[in-house]
Amino acid sequence: MRVALVTGSAKGIGRAILLALAKEGFHVVVHYRTSEGLAEATRLEAEALGVKAIKVRADLTREEEVLALVEEVRYHLGGIGVLVNNVGDYLYKPIEEVSLEEWRWILDSNLTSTFLLTQKVLPLMVAQGYGRIVNLGYAGAQNLLARTHITPYAIAKTGVILYTKAIAKRFAQAGITANVVAPGVAENSVSKPLQEIPMARLALLEEIARAVLFFVREPYVTGQVLEVAGGGTSRNLTLRLSPELVRRARALALKRSLSLNAWVAELLEKEVEREEGLEEAFSRQLSWMRQGILDAGGIPPSSAPGVLRGHHP
Repeated sequence: MRVALVTGSAKGIGRAILLALAKEGFHVVVHYRTSEGLAEATRLEAEALGVKAIKVRADLTREEEVLALVEEVRYHLGGIGVLVNNVGDYLYKPIEEVSLEEWRWILDSNLTSTFLLTQKVLPLMVAQGYGRIVNLGYAGAQNLLARTHITPYAIAKTGVILYTKAIAKRFAQAGITANVVAPGVAENSVSKPLQEIPMARLALLEEIARAVLFFVREPYVTGQVLEVAGGGTSRNLTLRLSPELVRRARALALKRSLSLNAWVAELLEKEVEREEGLEEAFSRQLSWMRQGILDAGGIPPSSAPGVLRGHHP
C-alpha cells in the first residue's frame, strides 16, 4: 500500500518528509490543523511529482477527528501504508511556571496524538500485512535526564519512544515496523547553538527526511531510535564544561568505574569541587549541575560565561 500520511506536513520537517515520500512514488496525505494555505501549496507540490495528493484537516488530540481523518484517507486513497507522526507542539518554560493547561496540551499534542492516530491506523496495516510507522522524537529523549525548562515536552517524547518500542514488539510478525527519528538542531529549530554540535552545522530538513525513508525501506529494522544530530545528543554534557573540569572528572570516573551520569551526582560534587586550584568558574559550573540547570533542557543564569543554552531540537 503505497500511501503515506504525514502529520503536520504543511510546512517544516513534515513537509520535507512528505515530499521525499512523494518523490519515492508514494501517494501522500497532507495533514494540517490551521495552516490550510500552506497545506494546499504542499499538496500541489507533491501532486506535481506525479502522485496523488490530498489534504485533510484534523485536530489529532480529538478522537472523533482522528477517526474522520482515517476514513477520509481510506475513501480517497484506499488505505495507509506509511504513517509518520510528526506533529507536536513545544514549550520552553521553567517547570514551576507550567500551567495545567500547558502541561496537558504538550502531552496531548505530542504523545496522545501519536497514540490516537496510530491506534486507528494499525487495523488497516494488520489487514494488509504491511505497515511502516515512523514517529518523531528529539535527540537524547531516550536518556532519562532532568530537563528543567522543557519538562512536559521531554516526558511526551520519551513516552513516544516507549510507545513506539511497544508497537514494534507487538506487531513484529505482522509485517509492521515502528521506529523513531530523533532530530537534533535543525535548520528550522527555534534556536541554533552551533557550538553544541560536533559537526558545527545544522541538520538539513532533507537529511531528517532521508532518515525516515531509511525506516520505510528497511523491513527488518524495528523498535529503533535514529538520531539525526551531527554527533550531538543530550548525553554530551562534556560540551558544556570547561576542558580542565572534564579532564579531572573523566579521570575520577575512570578510577571508580562510574558512568558519566555519576560524575555529576557523585564525582563532581564530592571530589572535584574539593581539589585545590579549581577556578571560580569551575565552582559555578558545579553549582549549576547540582541544581539540575546544566542539562540538555536547562538554561544557566544569564551571566554564565560560555555556557550553552537549551533549545528546541
